[in-house]
Amino acid sequence: FEPYFAHEYADPVYAEAVADQSYKLGFSMIANSSWLRDTIISETENSHVELCPNAIDHEVFSGEPKFSADPNKAILISYGGRNTEWKGFQEMASAVAVARVRIPDVKIEWRVYGDAALPPDNPIAPYVSLGFLSPAKLNAAYKEADILLSASWYERFPLFPIEAMACGLAVITTKLGTEDYAIPGETAEVVQARSVESIADGLIRLIR
Repeated sequence: FEPYFAHEYADPVYAEAVADQSYKLGFSMIANSSWLRDTIISETENSHVELCPNAIDHEVFSGEPKFSADPNKAILISYGGRNTEWKGFQEMASAVAVARVRIPDVKIEWRVYGDAALPPDNPIAPYVSLGFLSPAKLNAAYKEADILLSASWYERFPLFPIEAMACGLAVITTKLGTEDYAIPGETAEVVQARSVESIADGLIRLIR
C-alpha cells in the first residue's frame, strides 16, 4: 500500500499525495493478500477490490523437513530486506542476540541473503552473508537451514516465508500480509512485528 512507504522518497508529502490519488481513479483493483485488500478498502473507501493471492513455483521450491537436524545447532535463514527498516532486520538481529544468550547450549547460525541494514560482522548479531541468490540457489539455501526468520512490519504478500515452507522449513513470521498462509501455531510461529521480545520468544520456542 504505497502511501505507507512515502517516507522512503525525497519528498514524502508529495509521494503520499500521489500514491493516495492513484487509488481514487475509479478502477477496479486486484490485491494479492487479504491485508492489502482490507487496507485499500479501509483507507480509500474503494470497495472494488478483488483478492488474488500470490503463488510459488513448486518446480523450484519444494522439499521435506530436516528430521535429522542437530539438536545442538540451529541454522536460521532470513532475507536482508534491501536496507528498508520495515523489513524488520534490526528487530531480527536483536532477537537473534537475545536467543543466543538465553539458549547458550544451542549454536545459532544465522544466514542472510540479499542486502541488509547491518553488515555481517555487526556487534548485535553477526551472520553469514549469502549475497543475492538465484531461485535455484535460494532453494538449496532453504534446504540447508532449519528455520526461516522473518519480521516485517507489514507486507503485501511476502514470498520468502511461503517459499521456505514449501522447502520444509519451520517458519517464524509476523502477521500483516502473511495471514493467507501463516496460520498461528499450525503452519507458522506468528509473532508481533517490531517486538524484539516476541520475536525472540517465538524463535526460542521453534528451536526448542
